[in-house]
Amino acid sequence: TLNFNLVAASAAMLVSAVIKYAIWPRILKDRGSVGTVRLRHWSVLMRHNANVIFVMLEVGLLGGLPVRLSEMAFAPLYGISYVLFSWWMTTKWSSEGGAQFIYFFMDTTLGSTTSITLLVLLFVLLGFYILFFFIQTVKWS
Repeated sequence: TLNFNLVAASAAMLVSAVIKYAIWPRILKDRGSVGTVRLRHWSVLMRHNANVIFVMLEVGLLGGLPVRLSEMAFAPLYGISYVLFSWWMTTKWSSEGGAQFIYFFMDTTLGSTTSITLLVLLFVLLGFYILFFFIQTVKWS
């Protein structure tokens, strides 16, 4: 059976990495520490960063679900479907009718920057899946 828990775990790790290494620094650069007030709220920190703790506990200690490299393509497919859904929704989120991108790096008007960023994110997502494979390999050896 297909293990979507590891796909979700990889996505959770990617979310935490994007918040820490892309979104937070960008907001800090653009708006200063005042701009990060919302990101420092307890519920936001828990939503975006506590996931890492829970994922590592599940994969490293509690989980007994198999991580198969033959299924690793599902992690990038999940990421691609998220991007496509987000792009489809860009004109539906804004009441003014203009495009509203969830994240600055998904803005299609940035040209090749968007493509390069999304490819990097895709490989990072795949890397997290492979990391979980190695964690499981070490855990069961």
